[in-house]
Amino acid sequence: MNKVLPIALTCAISLAIGFGIGRWSGEKTNVAALPLESATPKTTSMAPSLPQKEEDTLTNLPEAEGWPENQVPGSIFDRAQRALSLTQPYDRARAFDDILRKMTTADGPELVAIIQDADKRGVGNGSEWAALWNQWGKIDGAGAFEHLLSADTADWHPKARSGASFRAIRGWAESDPHAAVAFFQNPRSEGLDSNMELGLLEGWSWHDPDGASNYVLDLEDKNRQSSYFRLLTEAYARKGGLENVDRWFRSLRTPDEMKRASQQVSSRMFSNGLTHGLSWIEENISESWMGESVILNAAKASQKKEGVEYSLNWISNLEENESSSASLQSLVSNFSQNHAEKVGAWLSANTTSPHYDALSFTYVSRILNRDAPNAAVFAQTIKDPNLREKALNLIVEKMQ
Repeated sequence: MNKVLPIALTCAISLAIGFGIGRWSGEKTNVAALPLESATPKTTSMAPSLPQKEEDTLTNLPEAEGWPENQVPGSIFDRAQRALSLTQPYDRARAFDDILRKMTTADGPELVAIIQDADKRGVGNGSEWAALWNQWGKIDGAGAFEHLLSADTADWHPKARSGASFRAIRGWAESDPHAAVAFFQNPRSEGLDSNMELGLLEGWSWHDPDGASNYVLDLEDKNRQSSYFRLLTEAYARKGGLENVDRWFRSLRTPDEMKRASQQVSSRMFSNGLTHGLSWIEENISESWMGESVILNAAKASQKKEGVEYSLNWISNLEENESSSASLQSLVSNFSQNHAEKVGAWLSANTTSPHYDALSFTYVSRILNRDAPNAAVFAQTIKDPNLREKALNLIVEKMQ
């Protein structure tokens, strides 16, 4: 007994250290090869560990002869059942992911049944369900959908079938996008999941954003096309950073496509800091695709970081064009709601601006209900007689 206890302690400590290093360094520990108890966090105790029996580990198992296939100790099904019995979601997901790396398409139906059985016992297995179908789609997309289309899904959770089809097409597109597209365009796929095309493009763009982009740009439905620009922007950023995003953006086929993609691209440019995002807009302000919404959103972002005055100065100093002028007008209107005093101070300091009269009229109309005396003061400063009279009439009508 004196020899057994130190040996058991040494083994237990080695396993715990190995699992801890893998967990925090990102190295993939083979959880299935460990006792399942070691994958679950323990309460710290000063008491010595008791020696484990060898048959409790997955490396010393009884002979498989005579066992039902899904109960053979050490089989993929046995390990899956043990993994799904873990109480900690993180440990359960790690153990199950390790199992899926060794999965074959023949294992799919039984693994589906095992997850559903665990789900009926009250274990939330949404992440494992998604991971299973993603992996099955990756190794054999056709086989995964053949099972999905032929399975009796009457007792499935309402979202289980749509979730499975989304993940399966995603995995399939990651490994064989052209076969995945062919299936998606086949009438057999109709009714599986309304978001299958999104799953298709998520998987495809992971390794081949150019291929996914060409598919999107060939879509006739412009609204549908626009809905995928964010996905493509993120895919190009992931593959090559913001320079890659800019390269893709400038390769778009028409000014209309660029205008519809510009909001997502502009927002992504700010991920490298406010200065980088604002500079990108300044460099492209004269482009036909540059719209008011892009400029206005950038100005609002600058206000959150640097304040109202900074934002108004930035937008008023942009190269003069229809979009920049409209954006300045909208910004004054917007800021007058919650920052009326600061907007008024900025207007007072910029009376020589060519847009002063129009901006002051907007300011008067926005603050009139809350501060009629101040509105009257600014109305009097409007140089254009017609616009000044119009502003004063608004005040008179309000006071009657």
